[in-house]
Amino acid sequence: MKIRVGFGFDVHQLVPERELWLGGIKFEHELGLLGHSDADVLIHAICDALLGAAKRDWLPRFFLDGSIGYASTELKSLPRAGSLSWQIAPSMSWTLFNGGQRTNTIRLNRARLDEAVAQYNLTVLQAMQEAASTMATYSNSIKQIVATRQAFVQSQTALTLSLDLYKQGLTTFQSVLDAQRSLLSYEESLVQAQAASLIALVQLYQALGGGWK
Repeated sequence: MKIRVGFGFDVHQLVPERELWLGGIKFEHELGLLGHSDADVLIHAICDALLGAAKRDWLPRFFLDGSIGYASTELKSLPRAGSLSWQIAPSMSWTLFNGGQRTNTIRLNRARLDEAVAQYNLTVLQAMQEAASTMATYSNSIKQIVATRQAFVQSQTALTLSLDLYKQGLTTFQSVLDAQRSLLSYEESLVQAQAASLIALVQLYQALGGGWK
């Protein structure tokens, strides 16, 4: 496997009244990064490093070879200090023409980088949309619980009133039964709303990056 190493950096000034984006994620902060785009220093530095690695073959390569040993016309003189010899030979390798292979490699890597950035942005957008959707679902489920609980309390009051009227002989027992059925119906609806709210809460937790083990 061929490994390439690239180095990249980016610098943006922190200023007020600007959004702070790092790695495609928006952070809530009083200061943001100044730039023509989102000024995302992390993404820009990564892109710089990837392009730098792709352009490595355009640069010359330097080598430093060396050797050390003994040289003498007589065998008995080899161990002496005066027989010690050494040499250092610098060299350079630079491919000036390779049929456009390097240019095509850079174009391919740039296209792959653009594709990866686009896919990353799409993934972040989908995650944000999913989180917003589940947040709205959970918020609506809470509203449904509140409305159903109010109806349930009112139904309890209606049943109590119906019983009092029945004891006074001012209404029939059928009215009491109807009030009881209405109360049971609202109670069932309240349980269902609470269950739906719990499911929405789990989905929201997962959309925000949580998980279950």
